[in-house]
Amino acid sequence: MITTNNIKPTGWLKNYLNNQLTGLTGNMAASGFPFDRTFWGNDNPDYGDYRGIFWWPYEQTAYHIDGLVRVGILLDNKEYLKKASDIIYSVINNPDKDGYLGPKGCKEFSDEYTRWPHVVFFRACIALYNYNKDINIIKAIEKHYLNIPFDYSELRNVLNVEIMLDVYAVTKNKKLLKLATSSFDSQAKKAKTQYYSD
Repeated sequence: MITTNNIKPTGWLKNYLNNQLTGLTGNMAASGFPFDRTFWGNDNPDYGDYRGIFWWPYEQTAYHIDGLVRVGILLDNKEYLKKASDIIYSVINNPDKDGYLGPKGCKEFSDEYTRWPHVVFFRACIALYNYNKDINIIKAIEKHYLNIPFDYSELRNVLNVEIMLDVYAVTKNKKLLKLATSSFDSQAKKAKTQYYSD
């Protein structure tokens, strides 16, 4: 299995990744909202004057966390890896009583996109797990999916199947596999009806 752990960039690629860390990836807060404040791991984020879709800042900041983890691993940069890990563990180590991880708004409101930011954030979590092999990351994500009923078959929410299968590959929990396949099958039926009906 190829993971970030067993890839060691050299030459122009290493220079490019170093430029990422000393440039935008390592100094993302300078680009402004939403990167200039904490969203993941913060129950009461400061939205400032933002009046857009409430889950969007979580999606965007999760992309940054995912990139930070991967570049930190590839360059063996402990400072940036710790920065991303601290955010990840602030979420993983502080679930709701039912096991839910992440923003309360995405838990309380249900539409076709409210669980999409989790996919992006959990990609970072899986990358960190592949690096440090901390099973607590996997177990927390597994509990998040299995303890809270949610319809993952809608639009971007169905992409959670990717993470479910990543976790299943480690735990072999059949309930998680069943949730993944039923979510995917349900979305496929909806798509067929919606887009291919006469």
